[in-house]
Amino acid sequence: GAPEAVVEGDLCQMIKKLEAMKAARRAELETRPGYAMTADEEHEALEYLKAPDFLDRVASDLSKMGYVGETLNKKLGYLITVSRKLNSPLCGVVVSRPAAGKSRLMEVLAELVPPEDLVSFTRITPQALYYAENRSLRHKLVVSGEDEGLAGSDYALRELISAKRIKLAAPLKDAMSGKMKTVEYEVEGPISLLYTTTQPTIHHENATRCFLLSLDESADQTLEVLKAQRQTRTMEGAARESDAQDLRRLHRNVQRLLKPLRVINPFADELTFPSHALEMRREHEKYLSLIEAVALLGQHRLERKKCVVAGREVEYIEVEPADISAANALMAEVLGAKVSELSRPSRELLKLIKQMVEESAREQGVEARAVRFNRRDIREFSGWSDSQIKAHIGRLQDLEYLAVVAGRRGREFRYELGAGDEVLKREFGLKEVWKSGVVGTSLVKESDMVYAGKIIKSRQTSLVVG
Repeated sequence: GAPEAVVEGDLCQMIKKLEAMKAARRAELETRPGYAMTADEEHEALEYLKAPDFLDRVASDLSKMGYVGETLNKKLGYLITVSRKLNSPLCGVVVSRPAAGKSRLMEVLAELVPPEDLVSFTRITPQALYYAENRSLRHKLVVSGEDEGLAGSDYALRELISAKRIKLAAPLKDAMSGKMKTVEYEVEGPISLLYTTTQPTIHHENATRCFLLSLDESADQTLEVLKAQRQTRTMEGAARESDAQDLRRLHRNVQRLLKPLRVINPFADELTFPSHALEMRREHEKYLSLIEAVALLGQHRLERKKCVVAGREVEYIEVEPADISAANALMAEVLGAKVSELSRPSRELLKLIKQMVEESAREQGVEARAVRFNRRDIREFSGWSDSQIKAHIGRLQDLEYLAVVAGRRGREFRYELGAGDEVLKREFGLKEVWKSGVVGTSLVKESDMVYAGKIIKSRQTSLVVG
């Protein structure tokens, strides 16, 4: 029976109190110190950071934690997680068929990140990120499961990556006057994002912002995984769990010692990059950030320099040729897959189909183009499930690697190798070149070799950068 105006006034007072409590809590969280390392822990982490073979040791440590193989993805994934401290962090999406271990790769990488720098979601609703605390996502690693969990929030995530902030204007009724007013919510970035997918293609806008980490789905890798799984059931495997816990603690302390320093690349003007496609503009940005991430890991080995910018002293480190060489080794594989039209699983399926067709053609004494086949033939030859084949065969058909020759009005689909199969032979890829002590990355075609870089002269060495 209380008058409406009285109720609204009381609610307004409650809101003011709660907002004050919220602001005080935010201030407390921002000033609260993080995990305090002991002197021994700090010394151990510092010695680890100073090791010249840092990324190789990271890959080895992840194997000791039970994730075998995938050396390239381990190194690149680790750099993605530490790049959260940069002004332009890296992002990644792990692409593979079900049961290949993509979620486990993401999990072991996230386990090495200090909890205070990690934000993990199972699902993000479309408006959720806009109402997060203003700086709660800033320079954090955001981890999500399958890409279905990001449905609807893609745009906000892309803006946090590219624009480094999101801003929402929402209407709200003023409790005192009863009039509508506009309230603004702002959340600061940037963020580093890591998630997984089983889809042969991902949203184009996401793909241009993320490195694609395609897993090894070969039989040899499966044997290694099965062996590692069996070892976890042994006494030796039980003992390794304690070692894995120590490695998690070590790497979290290692990443705590990494400061968000400015990284200057004195060789930036000398770098070249493929320019045949518009999307190379964003690939180039990722390449530069990858170099900076490698350099950031060496901040305790490199000389820290200072300069004054706009009246403010800035501490920075400089990229060394070895950092560029390490980034090239990773970018060679990643960009080679990026330039391709097909994801790694789609390419693997196409290779199996080609093998099946060639064997059938030899048995029938006909040309490969004359061989017809259906999904059941592919399933029996490859051992893939029907759902997996359906997911990737559509992509092969769209890009004309396969042609449909039947399938109308209830008839089964039958396929033949299409004209697009010739494209696979001319597929662009990056290949490392070693000669006369020069380390480089070159763009390879079927008929010619074009260097995607030029020689940089330095006091330490000469290298070709891609």
